[in-house]
Amino acid sequence: MNETSSTIDRDQVWATYAIAVADVLEREPAEIRLGQDFRDDLDLDSLGFFELVLELEDSFEIDIEESKAESIRTTDEGFALVCGYLGR
Repeated sequence: MNETSSTIDRDQVWATYAIAVADVLEREPAEIRLGQDFRDDLDLDSLGFFELVLELEDSFEIDIEESKAESIRTTDEGFALVCGYLGR
């Protein structure tokens, strides 16, 4: 992402977030919605979750702490975590 985190609004963050999640899940970004459980709704296994964290770190140029990453269960929680890192 070429924009600095200070110029990114929540809609842009969501769009990038949905693309990152969709890429890992091999789905379309439009299929990613708030409220989805990564394991139950999106069939994300442990390896996929690790890939997702790496994808989010790359997409947003952030370094997600392992303890925080382990607490993510839903798309809402992941989005909130990314927004927190970006100050949104």
